[in-house]
Amino acid sequence: KKQCFDSNIDVRTRNFLAHILNQDNCNMYCGKRDAERKNNDKYRDIFIQGKYAMLLQNENPDYGEYYCNVTNTHVMGATIWSGQKCFRNTHPNEGDIRDMTYWTGADTHPGNTPDRNPIKEFHDLHKTSILSYPNHHTMDRWANNIKWFNYLGKEDDLLWFHDLPTYITNIYGKSVRERGKGVVVCASQNEVAKNPLMPNSIFEWKLRGRPNYKSEISIQNQKKSVWRMIALKSPDQLRQRIAWALSQILVVSEQNINHRGLTEGFLNYYDIFVKHAFGNYRDILKEVSYNPLMGKMLSFLDSKSSLYTRQQTSRTIFPDENFAREIMQLFSIGTVLLHIDGTQKIDATTGSPIHTYTNHNIMSFARAWTGFRMQLQRANIEKGEVVDPMFIDPIKRDIFPKISLDMNFIGDGLPLCNDLPRRHFLKKKSQYRLLGSVSAPEMLHEEASWRLKPETFRLVLDKSYSKLYKVLNDFTESKVPGTNVFKKKDIECYSDECIVNTLKQVEVNGIFYEYIRPSCVHLSFFENSKSIRKRNGYAMCENKSNIIAASACTKVSRKESQKQGAIDFCKYSGELVTYKTGKKRCSSKWNTNLVTGEYEFSDWSDIDTYPNGCVHDYYWHWSPKDCTLVAKVFGENGNIAVVHQLDIDSKIDNDINFSVWPEFDDENLNYFPVYWQKNKYPNPGNKCGKKACTITYDGLGCLCKVVIVETPVFEENPRSVNEVLSNLNIGSFPPYILKHLSFDQKFKDIYIYHNKKGIPFDTGTVFGVKMHGKMKYFKNILSKVEVAKNSKYHFRNPPKFYSYRDADMEVSRRDAVYETDAVLDHLFYHPNTAPFISNRLIQRLGVSNPSPNYVKNVATAFCTGLFKWNGTAENIVFGKGFYGDLMSTVSAILLDSEFLSVPLDADPTAGSMKEPLLKLMGFLRALEYNSAPFMPELRMYDLERKLGQEAHAAPSVFSYFLSNFSPPGPLFTSSLYAPEAQIQTPPTIIDSINGMLSFIEFGLVDCSGGFGSFSWFIRPR
Repeated sequence: KKQCFDSNIDVRTRNFLAHILNQDNCNMYCGKRDAERKNNDKYRDIFIQGKYAMLLQNENPDYGEYYCNVTNTHVMGATIWSGQKCFRNTHPNEGDIRDMTYWTGADTHPGNTPDRNPIKEFHDLHKTSILSYPNHHTMDRWANNIKWFNYLGKEDDLLWFHDLPTYITNIYGKSVRERGKGVVVCASQNEVAKNPLMPNSIFEWKLRGRPNYKSEISIQNQKKSVWRMIALKSPDQLRQRIAWALSQILVVSEQNINHRGLTEGFLNYYDIFVKHAFGNYRDILKEVSYNPLMGKMLSFLDSKSSLYTRQQTSRTIFPDENFAREIMQLFSIGTVLLHIDGTQKIDATTGSPIHTYTNHNIMSFARAWTGFRMQLQRANIEKGEVVDPMFIDPIKRDIFPKISLDMNFIGDGLPLCNDLPRRHFLKKKSQYRLLGSVSAPEMLHEEASWRLKPETFRLVLDKSYSKLYKVLNDFTESKVPGTNVFKKKDIECYSDECIVNTLKQVEVNGIFYEYIRPSCVHLSFFENSKSIRKRNGYAMCENKSNIIAASACTKVSRKESQKQGAIDFCKYSGELVTYKTGKKRCSSKWNTNLVTGEYEFSDWSDIDTYPNGCVHDYYWHWSPKDCTLVAKVFGENGNIAVVHQLDIDSKIDNDINFSVWPEFDDENLNYFPVYWQKNKYPNPGNKCGKKACTITYDGLGCLCKVVIVETPVFEENPRSVNEVLSNLNIGSFPPYILKHLSFDQKFKDIYIYHNKKGIPFDTGTVFGVKMHGKMKYFKNILSKVEVAKNSKYHFRNPPKFYSYRDADMEVSRRDAVYETDAVLDHLFYHPNTAPFISNRLIQRLGVSNPSPNYVKNVATAFCTGLFKWNGTAENIVFGKGFYGDLMSTVSAILLDSEFLSVPLDADPTAGSMKEPLLKLMGFLRALEYNSAPFMPELRMYDLERKLGQEAHAAPSVFSYFLSNFSPPGPLFTSSLYAPEAQIQTPPTIIDSINGMLSFIEFGLVDCSGGFGSFSWFIRPR
């Protein structure tokens, strides 16, 4: 005990620490993990909440004898005697058990090389799992990278195995469930357990001791056999025929993916088209985009943003562009602009077709397809997780604005996040997502280690009085399939729900839900700016109106040294607030029963908000300091990067400890395109706009101070819906959740709402119009960014889905999903999509050269979602009335007079050649082919070579043949297409005839060029 005495610590501080370290008191103050776990006797992590935390802030406490002098620096490393044991103060992370996998990568740790990996070395060479931090390394290396090392617990903690993350338990061959009150959450859509005892099962042969698929060739044949049997025997032939047509437009092929032996993955992909054959093309486009086979096929799987690769490798690498190009060229809009009838639009000046996109568009969209990754391997599926949709890894996502195809931006038409109404999480149609018994969010950003930190706490809804509790608990108890809850009406707040700006997770009777904020965007430039700061000395600009950072309050004092222990008066861990709310939290009116004295926003560099559990180290918090946004213009093309300029007072020691976040300093390379008025912009060639700006450090661009000009667009009623859509770019939340709006009138299908406290047709006026069958709302505002000293240089303020804070790898998956949806919507609703997809479907269903009127009729059905057929005494209407409806589209194709006309059958240019594979299936069906009982599946081999066509085996993403292929001869000279003729070569024609003749004479064998195998009845392959 005498050796444990440190004379440098004052008596009160020593007594205070000894008191809270005592095991009897530790449950109140220490890092208690779980009621069922053994207390860790080796480490005691002190965290203090409420009034006890306030004791650390007071020089003259009124709460009893125990308090701590935070100015006593001798506590660091000191020893304290408590409960018959000696404790030494250590680094907060000493004894942590962490997953260090991230730092073992070749490009993640500065010292890693092929010859030596110091992070692995201490384990592999020295045979120890203890990492001794090198004394020659500064601690900022650890502080800046700790976010990557998932926290598992403390040394000597007693943990339940099923409390460990799944990826850890899987290493030991165990897959566990989380403890706690459980709910059933479905896996893949329509997934059921395998039943190998079902009749006609491929797996039946193995179980009953009969021959099964053994060789690699036969394994590849499984999925093709399934396709053939369905094509031959399935009762829903039209649905299957449409699915086959769609699969040739949105192609995934074993020829281009190193997974030829997979069956389930390819069948799952093909089922997208079966499921949505009479559904909506938008659903197909989304499911295809998230499918892991498509991610592999078009190489955007694991594509990373330039920002991420630069942060990790110090190199600028642009994202993969393959999928960004092909989803436009092949899956949606094509390469040239089309009229509704499918004819090309011609440039009046050049006489050439007008291209739908440029390389700039491809590069911009490529940034929207970053971050896609495969799910972790799980049970009930084949090796390789190619069944479940890919997920978006938010930290690898590009966060900057992206241009669209119509000289605008992705995100146009969406409301601004800073326009979210008060208590938006309680409004009608607000969305909550079921998490189950684990509180870690799935769509929102949160450090992975927070779930296991003892001081992390969630907002618990009041069982008796909270109406939100009732809505969510009713959903839990209802056992309704699904994970999303949408509120049917506004509800009143209760208790803490009335105080917070937003929600993250809420606990309802042991079950957790996460709140999914509606889709919204941030403008790239704003004047309503303040600095947000971080403990490691970094700062950046953010919009004061955005719910973007934590509050950090410090006691008003003349002594700067007493400001470093900050408090965040939060209602749950990780709570974010607006600047206004954060400032209010620091006032003496907040928590008056706890606060003594006046508090203010802290601008200290050593913020420590760890003790009270609100937020953890190195979290962004609001600061009272101003911050200015500046445009850095690249002279070569006018692209801009945003530079943040901090309000730094060199006379204040603390201020000079701050620097701007590296991705926003004046050397940052995060350029993105904008649309300069008349394409004129400051550049070194015009002396930076006649010295309106300053030249950049590298001489390649200009640094321009800017002003944001916001003006109303309409000063009277717009003349048409099209005028609204053409001139307004900033959306609005629905008026039914905005109490400040009042309905004025409906004028020419335009719903007009005015601000109750404003004047008619100011920037607060909102217009509602119907767009593709859905109501869309727009604010009457134009936001421009002008060069401060030369207003002739200006561009429209670009929207983006992410805040600047997200550059610190804090992107929420929610926003990445919203941006992906916006990109898909932009392509789906493009005027080209209807005629382009209609023409492709017409070709695949039997007419290679449809007339413009035929294409127009089908494209119109695609746009309106309805097709009326007058072929009977009464009109029959097909479709659900939504844009992109495939039932109406297919009906328009198959019931059009041009398709049904008998006289046209005599025209040699009408119709199309039959695809070889469909011809073979028709041949077998005509002969009423039935499989032998002991070999039920239709096994055929080498059809790719013999026919030039086989299911799941297209030679490339361009399918088996080009849609505009014209064979030499009369068709070519007549400018007519015959796509199928591209694979009807002399060898395939001869082989297909030989195969059919062999089948008639010998059955399904390989004799005389047959499609089967000679030895199938002896030893099937």
